[in-house]
Amino acid sequence: MSVGPGVAKKLRGVLEDFPHVQHAFAYGSGVIVQPDLYDKSSTNKPMLDFIFAVDNPHEWHAQNLQQNRHHYSILGSLGPTPVVWTAERLGAGTYLNTAVWWRGHMIKYGVIGAQLLYDDLQHWDSLYIAGRMQKPVLMLKDYAKLPIARKNNLDAAFTMALLLLPEQFSLQDLYAKICGVSYIGDVRMGFAEDSRKIERIASGSAEGLALMYNKRLQGPVADKAKLVSRPGDTFRQDLSDRSRVDLISTLPLGVLQRLASATQPFDFRSRCDDPEVAQHVAESTVNTGTHEQLLRAAVAAIVRPSSRRQAWAGLFMAGGKRSASYLFQKVRKAYRTH
Repeated sequence: MSVGPGVAKKLRGVLEDFPHVQHAFAYGSGVIVQPDLYDKSSTNKPMLDFIFAVDNPHEWHAQNLQQNRHHYSILGSLGPTPVVWTAERLGAGTYLNTAVWWRGHMIKYGVIGAQLLYDDLQHWDSLYIAGRMQKPVLMLKDYAKLPIARKNNLDAAFTMALLLLPEQFSLQDLYAKICGVSYIGDVRMGFAEDSRKIERIASGSAEGLALMYNKRLQGPVADKAKLVSRPGDTFRQDLSDRSRVDLISTLPLGVLQRLASATQPFDFRSRCDDPEVAQHVAESTVNTGTHEQLLRAAVAAIVRPSSRRQAWAGLFMAGGKRSASYLFQKVRKAYRTH
């Protein structure tokens, strides 16, 4: 995985300046190099992004407000309760402090409850953080309760990518499709995000993506797809209805519930955690003959509202001045890559 020169060691010191966290990682273009995104000679360096998962967000923010009050907008003056409410009720579960100076770097850090993170990884409740963790990140601290959920999240991203790929595809096609899953329906795409973001992530993260997903090319998911390796890092999969059903039935609960809403005359949403119901929903989805469109719509139905909610919540989290500055930087980066 390509990590910016001299950055990795410094990033591991971030936890010294914050209250105790259960899980932490760094991500984004300031951590994982994206080709040609920034001029190496420029003093305009990318922001460093962090995610912290904590057992009790209310207690964590109470401590952080004492330790780092200047990181918060005026919302912080109201105390930890409105901070947590904004993240979990108005937003998608993550409180973001942006444009914060830390040891000579501009950083952004998000704080999420450990249980909310687990649920997102396991069920794709919002894909807001789970989507980031489908791509290479620099792990700073690993939470003992998350490894199985993290594995399931990667399996699900690999499965969804196969379902959206044609019969024959390259390894780079696979990486790009995986990286794009969590952006399906994202309200920021095409406006405040780099139009080539997915391509850049897949290209700049090829080494990390290989470590995360290449072993899955011969695992249980690949067996369901009857994946066959071909010369030149290309692959062929079985597009039969049976194969598609087997793959769809293993998708996260959040996707299956939305597929059930689209294909079932009765309310099956509450029963999609039953393997037999999941199988039935998968069969109904494939029998429509439009399962790819339904899958995209199901993911978009998760991502669109969560990305919209987080965008609105961000106005309160950052405050007017910081929000305007952050949006300007995002739009400028998007414009630079057109």
